[in-house]
Amino acid sequence: MIKLFNLPACIKGGLMAVAALLLAFSAQGAPKGVDTSKLPMATQTLLADYFAEVAIETIVDNEIKFANGDRITFNPSTGEWNEIAIYAGEMPVGGLFSNISRSAGDKKVSIITRSDSGFNVVLSNGEMLKLDKNGNAAKPKVLSIGFWDLFQAGGWLMWVLVVLAIIMIFIFVERFLAIRKASQIDKNFMNRIRDFISEGNIEAAIDLCRRTNSPIARMVEKGIERIGRPMSDIQTAIENVANVEVAKLETSLPWLSSIAGGAPMIGFLGTVVGMVQVFIDMSANQSGGIELAQLSAGMYVAMVTTVGGLLVGIPAYFGYNYLVAAIERLVFRMEANSIAFMDILNQPVQK
Repeated sequence: MIKLFNLPACIKGGLMAVAALLLAFSAQGAPKGVDTSKLPMATQTLLADYFAEVAIETIVDNEIKFANGDRITFNPSTGEWNEIAIYAGEMPVGGLFSNISRSAGDKKVSIITRSDSGFNVVLSNGEMLKLDKNGNAAKPKVLSIGFWDLFQAGGWLMWVLVVLAIIMIFIFVERFLAIRKASQIDKNFMNRIRDFISEGNIEAAIDLCRRTNSPIARMVEKGIERIGRPMSDIQTAIENVANVEVAKLETSLPWLSSIAGGAPMIGFLGTVVGMVQVFIDMSANQSGGIELAQLSAGMYVAMVTTVGGLLVGIPAYFGYNYLVAAIERLVFRMEANSIAFMDILNQPVQK
Protein backbone atom coordinates (compact mmCIF):
# COMPACT_ATOMS: atom_id res chain seq x y z
CA MET A 1 0.00 0.00 0.00
CA ILE A 2 1.35 3.40 -0.98
CA LYS A 3 1.35 5.84 1.88
CA LEU A 4 0.08 9.28 1.08
CA PHE A 5 2.79 11.11 2.96
CA ASN A 6 5.51 9.34 0.90
CA LEU A 7 4.12 10.71 -2.42
CA PRO A 8 5.46 13.86 -4.04
CA ALA A 9 3.71 17.05 -3.09
CA CYS A 10 2.19 17.62 -6.58
CA ILE A 11 0.62 14.15 -6.68
CA LYS A 12 -0.56 14.45 -3.11
CA GLY A 13 -2.28 17.73 -3.92
CA GLY A 14 -4.01 16.26 -7.00
CA LEU A 15 -5.36 13.30 -5.09
CA MET A 16 -6.72 15.51 -2.37
CA ALA A 17 -8.48 17.73 -4.97
CA VAL A 18 -10.12 14.70 -6.63
CA ALA A 19 -11.29 13.43 -3.26
CA ALA A 20 -12.78 16.81 -2.46
CA LEU A 21 -14.69 16.86 -5.75
CA LEU A 22 -16.05 13.35 -5.18
CA LEU A 23 -17.22 14.30 -1.71
CA ALA A 24 -18.90 17.41 -3.08
CA PHE A 25 -20.79 15.51 -5.80
CA SER A 26 -21.85 12.76 -3.40
CA ALA A 27 -23.06 15.27 -0.88
CA GLN A 28 -25.04 17.11 -3.58
CA GLY A 29 -26.78 13.99 -5.00
CA ALA A 30 -27.59 12.15 -1.79
CA PRO A 31 -31.10 12.43 -0.40
CA LYS A 32 -29.58 12.62 3.02
CA GLY A 33 -28.36 16.06 2.15
CA VAL A 34 -31.98 17.36 2.25
CA ASP A 35 -34.06 17.23 5.38
CA THR A 36 -37.35 15.39 4.61
CA SER A 37 -38.41 14.90 8.19
CA LYS A 38 -40.68 17.93 8.12
CA LEU A 39 -42.63 16.64 5.14
CA PRO A 40 -46.10 15.11 5.72
CA MET A 41 -45.98 11.40 6.48
CA ALA A 42 -47.77 10.48 3.24
CA THR A 43 -45.14 12.39 1.24
CA GLN A 44 -42.30 10.70 3.15
CA THR A 45 -43.85 7.30 2.42
CA LEU A 46 -44.12 8.16 -1.29
CA LEU A 47 -40.44 9.15 -1.42
CA ALA A 48 -39.34 6.06 0.48
CA ASP A 49 -41.40 3.63 -1.63
CA TYR A 50 -40.90 5.00 -5.13
CA PHE A 51 -38.13 7.64 -5.17
CA ALA A 52 -35.58 6.29 -2.71
CA GLU A 53 -32.90 6.05 -5.40
CA VAL A 54 -33.45 9.55 -6.78
CA ALA A 55 -31.46 12.45 -5.31
CA ILE A 56 -33.49 15.36 -3.98
CA GLU A 57 -32.20 18.77 -4.94
CA THR A 58 -34.57 21.15 -3.19
CA ILE A 59 -37.84 21.25 -1.27
CA VAL A 60 -39.60 24.57 -1.58
CA ASP A 61 -43.07 25.01 -0.11
CA ASN A 62 -45.11 22.10 -1.56
CA GLU A 63 -42.73 21.18 -4.38
CA ILE A 64 -39.96 18.61 -4.34
CA LYS A 65 -37.39 18.97 -7.09
CA PHE A 66 -35.00 16.14 -7.88
CA ALA A 67 -31.46 16.42 -9.16
CA ASN A 68 -32.46 14.93 -12.55
CA GLY A 69 -35.11 17.62 -13.15
CA ASP A 70 -38.14 15.61 -12.09
CA ARG A 71 -40.47 17.15 -9.53
CA ILE A 72 -43.41 16.38 -7.25
CA THR A 73 -46.04 18.78 -5.93
CA PHE A 74 -48.07 17.71 -2.93
CA ASN A 75 -50.85 18.86 -0.64
CA PRO A 76 -49.15 20.25 2.46
CA SER A 77 -52.16 19.40 4.62
CA THR A 78 -52.66 15.75 3.68
CA GLY A 79 -49.33 14.97 2.07
CA GLU A 80 -51.08 13.50 -0.95
CA TRP A 81 -49.24 14.25 -4.17
CA ASN A 82 -51.00 16.44 -6.75
CA GLU A 83 -48.65 16.21 -9.70
CA ILE A 84 -45.58 14.20 -10.66
CA ALA A 85 -43.40 15.39 -13.53
CA ILE A 86 -40.99 12.81 -14.96
CA TYR A 87 -38.71 14.48 -17.47
CA ALA A 88 -35.41 12.59 -17.21
CA GLY A 89 -35.99 9.82 -14.69
CA GLU A 90 -37.78 6.51 -14.96
CA MET A 91 -41.42 5.87 -14.19
CA PRO A 92 -41.81 4.47 -10.65
CA VAL A 93 -42.65 0.77 -10.51
CA GLY A 94 -45.37 -0.84 -8.44
CA GLY A 95 -48.94 -0.24 -7.35
CA LEU A 96 -50.69 2.70 -8.96
CA PHE A 97 -47.70 3.63 -11.15
CA SER A 98 -47.60 0.16 -12.73
CA ASN A 99 -51.24 0.56 -13.75
CA ILE A 100 -50.50 3.98 -15.23
CA SER A 101 -47.55 2.57 -17.18
CA ARG A 102 -49.75 -0.25 -18.47
CA SER A 103 -52.39 2.24 -19.60
CA ALA A 104 -49.74 4.32 -21.40
CA GLY A 105 -48.47 1.28 -23.29
CA ASP A 106 -45.07 1.75 -24.93
CA LYS A 107 -45.23 5.54 -24.61
CA LYS A 108 -43.28 7.43 -21.97
CA VAL A 109 -45.19 9.20 -19.22
CA SER A 110 -44.23 12.85 -18.69
CA ILE A 111 -46.73 14.34 -16.24
CA ILE A 112 -49.28 12.73 -13.94
CA THR A 113 -51.91 15.05 -12.45
CA ARG A 114 -54.48 14.01 -9.89
CA SER A 115 -58.12 14.96 -10.61
CA ASP A 116 -61.46 14.41 -8.94
CA SER A 117 -62.30 11.49 -11.23
CA GLY A 118 -58.82 9.94 -11.30
CA PHE A 119 -55.66 11.02 -13.10
CA ASN A 120 -54.76 13.05 -16.18
CA VAL A 121 -51.60 11.72 -17.81
CA VAL A 122 -49.57 13.63 -20.39
CA LEU A 123 -47.34 11.45 -22.54
CA SER A 124 -44.06 12.45 -24.08
CA ASN A 125 -45.70 12.86 -27.51
CA GLY A 126 -48.23 15.35 -26.11
CA GLU A 127 -51.11 12.88 -25.97
CA MET A 128 -53.33 13.04 -22.88
CA LEU A 129 -54.95 10.09 -21.13
CA LYS A 130 -57.80 10.21 -18.64
CA LEU A 131 -57.43 7.39 -16.12
CA ASP A 132 -59.62 6.32 -13.23
CA LYS A 133 -58.57 6.35 -9.59
CA ASN A 134 -56.83 2.98 -10.02
CA GLY A 135 -54.73 4.22 -12.92
CA ASN A 136 -56.69 2.30 -15.54
CA ALA A 137 -58.14 3.76 -18.71
CA ALA A 138 -61.42 5.41 -17.78
CA LYS A 139 -64.44 3.98 -19.54
CA PRO A 140 -66.45 6.57 -21.49
CA LYS A 141 -69.64 7.62 -19.77
CA VAL A 142 -72.77 6.40 -21.49
CA LEU A 143 -75.70 8.74 -21.12
CA SER A 144 -78.67 6.63 -20.09
CA ILE A 145 -82.06 8.29 -20.19
CA GLY A 146 -85.33 6.52 -19.62
CA PHE A 147 -88.21 6.61 -22.09
CA TRP A 148 -90.43 8.53 -19.68
CA ASP A 149 -87.72 11.13 -19.09
CA LEU A 150 -87.37 11.67 -22.84
CA PHE A 151 -91.15 11.88 -23.19
CA GLN A 152 -91.39 14.55 -20.52
CA ALA A 153 -88.48 16.44 -22.04
CA GLY A 154 -90.43 16.74 -25.31
CA GLY A 155 -93.10 18.87 -23.65
CA TRP A 156 -96.83 19.04 -24.37
CA LEU A 157 -96.40 18.31 -28.08
CA MET A 158 -95.51 14.74 -27.16
CA TRP A 159 -99.09 14.27 -25.91
CA VAL A 160 -100.38 15.45 -29.27
CA LEU A 161 -98.19 12.83 -30.93
CA VAL A 162 -99.50 10.16 -28.54
CA VAL A 163 -103.09 10.99 -29.54
CA LEU A 164 -102.15 10.82 -33.22
CA ALA A 165 -100.42 7.47 -32.63
CA ILE A 166 -103.56 6.03 -31.01
CA ILE A 167 -105.74 7.28 -33.88
CA MET A 168 -103.26 5.88 -36.41
CA ILE A 169 -103.26 2.43 -34.81
CA PHE A 170 -107.06 2.35 -34.56
CA ILE A 171 -107.59 3.37 -38.19
CA PHE A 172 -105.05 0.91 -39.53
CA VAL A 173 -106.36 -2.07 -37.56
CA GLU A 174 -110.02 -1.28 -38.31
CA ARG A 175 -109.44 -0.76 -42.04
CA PHE A 176 -107.17 -3.79 -42.28
CA LEU A 177 -109.86 -6.06 -40.83
CA ALA A 178 -112.58 -4.46 -42.99
CA ILE A 179 -110.59 -4.86 -46.22
CA ARG A 180 -109.62 -8.43 -45.39
CA LYS A 181 -113.26 -9.31 -44.69
CA ALA A 182 -114.37 -7.66 -47.95
CA SER A 183 -111.77 -9.62 -49.90
CA GLN A 184 -112.99 -12.99 -48.64
CA ILE A 185 -115.45 -14.57 -51.06
CA ASP A 186 -116.26 -18.10 -52.15
CA LYS A 187 -114.31 -19.11 -55.24
CA ASN A 188 -117.43 -20.82 -56.60
CA PHE A 189 -119.61 -17.73 -56.07
CA MET A 190 -119.71 -16.66 -59.72
CA ASN A 191 -120.18 -20.26 -60.90
CA ARG A 192 -123.26 -20.60 -58.68
CA ILE A 193 -124.59 -17.25 -59.92
CA ARG A 194 -124.11 -18.48 -63.49
CA ASP A 195 -126.04 -21.66 -62.74
CA PHE A 196 -128.94 -19.81 -61.10
CA ILE A 197 -129.23 -17.27 -63.92
CA SER A 198 -128.93 -19.96 -66.59
CA GLU A 199 -131.77 -21.84 -64.89
CA GLY A 200 -133.80 -18.65 -64.58
CA ASN A 201 -133.77 -18.86 -60.79
CA ILE A 202 -133.28 -15.15 -60.14
CA GLU A 203 -134.57 -15.26 -56.57
CA ALA A 204 -131.99 -17.89 -55.61
CA ALA A 205 -129.20 -15.81 -57.16
CA ILE A 206 -130.31 -12.71 -55.21
CA ASP A 207 -130.56 -14.72 -51.99
CA LEU A 208 -127.03 -16.05 -52.50
CA CYS A 209 -125.69 -12.50 -52.96
CA ARG A 210 -127.38 -11.29 -49.78
CA ARG A 211 -126.02 -14.21 -47.75
CA THR A 212 -122.49 -13.67 -49.07
CA ASN A 213 -122.48 -10.01 -47.90
CA SER A 214 -119.36 -8.66 -49.64
CA PRO A 215 -118.72 -5.75 -52.02
CA ILE A 216 -118.56 -8.12 -54.99
CA ALA A 217 -121.80 -9.82 -53.96
CA ARG A 218 -123.63 -6.51 -53.53
CA MET A 219 -122.37 -5.36 -56.90
CA VAL A 220 -123.62 -8.56 -58.59
CA GLU A 221 -126.93 -8.33 -56.68
CA LYS A 222 -127.59 -4.88 -58.14
CA GLY A 223 -126.87 -6.22 -61.61
CA ILE A 224 -129.27 -9.14 -61.12
CA GLU A 225 -132.02 -6.76 -59.98
CA ARG A 226 -131.59 -4.85 -63.27
CA ILE A 227 -131.97 -7.93 -65.48
CA GLY A 228 -134.43 -7.17 -68.26
CA ARG A 229 -133.19 -3.63 -68.74
CA PRO A 230 -130.66 -2.49 -71.36
CA MET A 231 -127.12 -3.76 -70.81
CA SER A 232 -125.83 -0.20 -70.46
CA ASP A 233 -128.20 0.41 -67.54
CA ILE A 234 -127.03 -2.77 -65.85
CA GLN A 235 -123.38 -1.79 -66.37
CA THR A 236 -124.02 1.68 -64.95
CA ALA A 237 -125.80 0.26 -61.90
CA ILE A 238 -122.91 -2.13 -61.21
CA GLU A 239 -120.35 0.68 -61.53
CA ASN A 240 -122.32 2.89 -59.15
CA VAL A 241 -122.42 0.18 -56.51
CA ALA A 242 -118.71 -0.48 -57.01
CA ASN A 243 -117.91 3.20 -56.48
CA VAL A 244 -119.93 3.24 -53.27
CA GLU A 245 -118.20 0.11 -51.99
CA VAL A 246 -114.75 1.51 -52.76
CA ALA A 247 -115.65 4.75 -50.98
CA LYS A 248 -116.68 2.75 -47.91
CA LEU A 249 -113.38 0.88 -47.96
CA GLU A 250 -111.45 4.15 -48.17
CA THR A 251 -113.19 5.57 -45.10
CA SER A 252 -110.69 7.18 -42.65
CA LEU A 253 -107.76 6.71 -45.02
CA PRO A 254 -107.42 10.50 -45.49
CA TRP A 255 -106.92 10.75 -41.72
CA LEU A 256 -104.15 8.17 -41.90
CA SER A 257 -102.52 10.08 -44.74
CA SER A 258 -102.75 13.32 -42.77
CA ILE A 259 -101.12 11.72 -39.75
CA ALA A 260 -98.31 10.36 -41.93
CA GLY A 261 -97.53 13.87 -43.16
CA GLY A 262 -98.52 15.91 -40.12
CA ALA A 263 -96.82 14.00 -37.28
CA PRO A 264 -93.25 14.70 -38.50
CA MET A 265 -94.17 18.36 -38.99
CA ILE A 266 -95.48 18.58 -35.43
CA GLY A 267 -92.25 16.96 -34.23
CA PHE A 268 -90.23 19.47 -36.22
CA LEU A 269 -92.28 22.28 -34.69
CA GLY A 270 -91.31 21.04 -31.23
CA THR A 271 -87.66 20.98 -32.25
CA VAL A 272 -87.79 24.55 -33.53
CA VAL A 273 -89.49 25.71 -30.33
CA GLY A 274 -86.85 23.91 -28.28
CA MET A 275 -83.99 25.46 -30.24
CA VAL A 276 -85.53 28.91 -29.82
CA GLN A 277 -85.60 28.29 -26.07
CA VAL A 278 -81.95 27.22 -26.13
CA PHE A 279 -80.93 30.45 -27.87
CA ILE A 280 -83.01 32.46 -25.43
CA ASP A 281 -81.16 30.82 -22.54
CA MET A 282 -77.85 31.55 -24.26
CA SER A 283 -78.69 35.21 -24.73
CA ALA A 284 -79.86 35.46 -21.11
CA ASN A 285 -76.46 34.29 -19.89
CA GLN A 286 -74.79 37.60 -18.99
CA SER A 287 -71.39 36.02 -18.38
CA GLY A 288 -70.98 35.35 -22.08
CA GLY A 289 -69.70 31.81 -21.55
CA ILE A 290 -71.80 28.86 -22.65
CA GLU A 291 -70.82 25.39 -21.52
CA LEU A 292 -70.98 22.66 -24.14
CA ALA A 293 -72.82 20.35 -21.76
CA GLN A 294 -75.56 22.93 -21.23
CA LEU A 295 -75.92 23.54 -24.97
CA SER A 296 -75.98 19.84 -25.89
CA ALA A 297 -78.56 19.10 -23.20
CA GLY A 298 -80.91 21.71 -24.64
CA MET A 299 -80.37 20.42 -28.17
CA TYR A 300 -81.10 16.77 -27.41
CA VAL A 301 -84.27 17.78 -25.57
CA ALA A 302 -85.32 19.80 -28.61
CA MET A 303 -84.72 16.84 -30.93
CA VAL A 304 -86.97 14.52 -28.90
CA THR A 305 -90.14 15.80 -30.55
CA THR A 306 -88.69 15.20 -34.02
CA VAL A 307 -87.94 11.61 -33.07
CA GLY A 308 -91.47 11.23 -31.71
CA GLY A 309 -92.99 12.70 -34.86
CA LEU A 310 -91.04 10.31 -37.05
CA LEU A 311 -91.98 7.34 -34.87
CA VAL A 312 -95.64 8.17 -35.53
CA GLY A 313 -95.37 9.39 -39.11
CA ILE A 314 -93.29 6.56 -40.60
CA PRO A 315 -95.65 3.69 -39.55
CA ALA A 316 -98.62 5.79 -40.65
CA TYR A 317 -97.03 6.32 -44.06
CA PHE A 318 -96.32 2.64 -44.67
CA GLY A 319 -99.68 1.63 -43.22
CA TYR A 320 -101.52 4.02 -45.52
CA ASN A 321 -99.75 2.72 -48.63
CA TYR A 322 -100.38 -0.88 -47.57
CA LEU A 323 -104.13 -0.27 -47.21
CA VAL A 324 -104.33 1.61 -50.52
CA ALA A 325 -102.60 -1.28 -52.27
CA ALA A 326 -105.00 -3.77 -50.65
CA ILE A 327 -108.00 -1.73 -51.83
CA GLU A 328 -106.60 -1.59 -55.36
CA ARG A 329 -106.27 -5.37 -55.42
CA LEU A 330 -109.89 -5.69 -54.31
CA VAL A 331 -110.99 -3.22 -57.00
CA PHE A 332 -109.30 -5.35 -59.65
CA ARG A 333 -111.22 -8.39 -58.38
CA MET A 334 -114.46 -6.42 -58.46
CA GLU A 335 -113.81 -5.39 -62.07
CA ALA A 336 -113.03 -8.98 -63.03
CA ASN A 337 -116.27 -10.22 -61.44
CA SER A 338 -118.21 -7.40 -63.12
CA ILE A 339 -116.94 -8.51 -66.52
CA ALA A 340 -117.72 -12.13 -65.66
CA PHE A 341 -121.30 -11.16 -64.66
CA MET A 342 -121.86 -9.26 -67.90
CA ASP A 343 -120.65 -12.31 -69.82
CA ILE A 344 -123.19 -14.43 -67.94
CA LEU A 345 -126.00 -12.10 -68.98
CA ASN A 346 -124.95 -12.36 -72.62
CA GLN A 347 -125.24 -16.15 -72.53
CA PRO A 348 -128.53 -17.74 -73.74
CA VAL A 349 -130.89 -18.96 -71.02
CA GLN A 350 -131.10 -22.76 -70.81
CA LYS A 351 -134.58 -24.26 -71.01
